[in-house]
Amino acid sequence: MRYRAIREHDRRYPIRLMCRALAVSPAGYYAWKARSESTRSAANRTLLTDIRVIHRKSRQTYGSPRIWYALLRRGQRVGEHRVARLMRADGIRAKTVKKWRATTQSSHRFPVAENTLNRQFTVTQPNRVWAGDLTYVWTAEGWLYLAVVLDLYSRAVIGWAMGCQRSCNNPQVWSVNSPHPPHRRRREMGLDETGARTIMRTQMDQSGEVCMVDQERWAEIRRLCHEERVSISEIGRRLDLDRKTVRRQLRQTTWQPYRRAAVTETLLTAHAEFVQDRAPQVGYSARILYQELRASRSYTGSYETVKRGVAPLREVQLQAERALLRFETPPGQQSQIDWGQATVPFRAGPMVVHVFVLTLGFSRRGFYYACADERLAQFLDAHERAFAHFGGHTREHLYDRPRTVCAADDTGRRLWNPTFKAFADYWGFEPRVCRPYRAQTKGKVESGVKYVKRNVLPGRTFVDLVDFQAQLDEWNATIADRRVHGTTHEPPLTRFERERGQLVPLAGQRSFQPEARVSRIVAEDYLVSLATNRYSVPFRLLGQRVEVQRRGDTVHIFHRDQEIATHPVLPGTHQFRIVPEHGPGAIARLTRHRRSTCRESTTHPGALPEVEVRDLACYEALCGRATAQEVQP
Repeated sequence: MRYRAIREHDRRYPIRLMCRALAVSPAGYYAWKARSESTRSAANRTLLTDIRVIHRKSRQTYGSPRIWYALLRRGQRVGEHRVARLMRADGIRAKTVKKWRATTQSSHRFPVAENTLNRQFTVTQPNRVWAGDLTYVWTAEGWLYLAVVLDLYSRAVIGWAMGCQRSCNNPQVWSVNSPHPPHRRRREMGLDETGARTIMRTQMDQSGEVCMVDQERWAEIRRLCHEERVSISEIGRRLDLDRKTVRRQLRQTTWQPYRRAAVTETLLTAHAEFVQDRAPQVGYSARILYQELRASRSYTGSYETVKRGVAPLREVQLQAERALLRFETPPGQQSQIDWGQATVPFRAGPMVVHVFVLTLGFSRRGFYYACADERLAQFLDAHERAFAHFGGHTREHLYDRPRTVCAADDTGRRLWNPTFKAFADYWGFEPRVCRPYRAQTKGKVESGVKYVKRNVLPGRTFVDLVDFQAQLDEWNATIADRRVHGTTHEPPLTRFERERGQLVPLAGQRSFQPEARVSRIVAEDYLVSLATNRYSVPFRLLGQRVEVQRRGDTVHIFHRDQEIATHPVLPGTHQFRIVPEHGPGAIARLTRHRRSTCRESTTHPGALPEVEVRDLACYEALCGRATAQEVQP
């Protein structure tokens, strides 16, 4: 029946939500849906058609016994209980005369007033005979009791009163949303012996779980009870609900989702701060939080307690996402930064290029810089290039949560990358990060990343990374900065003129140098290593100590504080770059071993200079193994 209900409402509600509300698995539902109809089900469907025909011909007066007997006379051998079950599931009921309900109690020992009027209701003068009575009416508020006094001569209402109780002994207002009169089911209504309503011990909190009784079923419960006068037990059987659940829904004047009873103290209360901070980082996963609590915080409670504690946090997150609004910042206030990755078909082969994107929040003007990786040195160098491009920077920068910006310790607290924090302090801006899984917060730069992927790459060819950056700069200056933005309805350059004066000026500040120089000894092949890649130095420095430093996308090599060589940072790993002016180059064995990985050889044909061929007698003379006459000039 639950699967059938899910199938009937699959166009109105998500299937997984209905499965969770009805306590069934989605896999079980899909398996039931794909399952072919059984022989028993087909027979029941045919039998139900015959039952409907007989019930309609009897003018809906036949119940299950008489319909069963009619089927036997037709020659259909079927059980009576089977007929009753099918009729109950299909809602087929016999029309019955409504039972008379007594509203007065005549069997009592109280004194009875004398019958003075003796049913003489014809009165000749006004205000001679008054008659009164009391009745009760069911409303959405509950049972209301109406007392009316009439003048029998004019039939005018002399006076009337309405209240929630019919007793005049108790001045308190009785208001319990129940379809039954107040003298019934006092214990179920929470009443004491006097009829006054008691205070419920369980209070409902503001967050809870999705109720298995949705608004539609709640309306059906009230319709069956108040219109068709179906008993609570029968409603529970029809809707597959417990009788307590049916009674609880009948007490509610309006539909309300289920709320768990608030518990003042649980084993999770001591870890509430940790759960609140850690839940967004793990995607509000109760299972992960439960494992971490037991492993690191000596939590001894159950998984269900953690699940109930995370539910309100997840609900707040969902509501915030639904109510997400675009917000604007004043000029010079905020920049948004992000990385974008794309596979670019270079002439030497495809390569993954990482594009640094910085977008000004007010003007929407962007800066785009292509890098071989997303390491900290590239990240900081791209910032400084953006500052130089705009002639300043904003007072705060908004980031996602890359490791180059911040990380989390074992307790879930956010820790700034020390080098990045020093960089932010050096330039004087405030870094901010988005909440986990909330990329919409920096939607301006996210749109910029998509814009680059969709408008730069298609239909273009690139030689290498340098050519890609050149075309990217040209596209940014001629197209991106001059098009009419879809949100501001102005070109970014036009709005930038109003934002330029609000940027924090650079004031001739020197570049930040995050990476210290590392000491290296020049190898026998005149190469020094940095990050698994090797770069050439002048051959005269063979065996001497040099210092290597990476600044952005450039490698600088120093000897005795004098810069002796510069190289562009090689993409990838285990590659080498040789400048012909530095000397003979790498030894033959390294050349043969790494020729396939050398990228500079494609741009500098014949990068390895030709070596003079000499007779071996020269070397023998130098070693004292031959005379000078034997040496060829």
